[in-house]
Amino acid sequence: TVTIYDKTSQIWFNELIRKDDGNVTVSPELENPAMPITYNDKGKGFVLGSVRVEMPLEGKYLERIQTHYGSQEKLIRDLIKPTLNKVIIACGPLMSSLESVSEKRTDLIALITDQLNAGVYKTQVEVLNPITNEKQITKIAEAIPDSLSPNGIKRQEASPFAFYGLKVSQLSISDLEYENATLAQISKQREADMSIITAKS
Repeated sequence: TVTIYDKTSQIWFNELIRKDDGNVTVSPELENPAMPITYNDKGKGFVLGSVRVEMPLEGKYLERIQTHYGSQEKLIRDLIKPTLNKVIIACGPLMSSLESVSEKRTDLIALITDQLNAGVYKTQVEVLNPITNEKQITKIAEAIPDSLSPNGIKRQEASPFAFYGLKVSQLSISDLEYENATLAQISKQREADMSIITAKS
């Protein structure tokens, strides 16, 4: 038998359900559900967008894909989308919900792409109180530098995309949606940040 694979595929994750109260969620019935994310301040939301995945041309990778999955549909359903979901979840602890709205929003594309291609980061947690510069209980995850690891960042595990020779490009984030409680939390964080600036002054 001959199995046909597209050389490249556009993977979408842009569908969610908006309830009457304005809250957002996803459902197994959706064909391309948005990817959930939980930030380091426990804020929750969803990432909407798409990514292009390129198939390998080398025989050893194609044999692995054919042996383990047997079709493009299974490859997307059982490897690509679960791996994408895992990586997006792993990006959450690297920023707060407020940072995802502002200064680190553009970083999210680079973080997701790098971890898909080279593996999920191994992280450490430590943060200083913004006023006293003393260690406090609140933790923010940071990637661990390692000159021997891909792109100079220590990895928790190797990328399954690398194992199967898949390459990711053109990741696009069309929107970030937040649960109502997280939106309220972001508003409070903004007020708290303004208080810190005032206190420092």
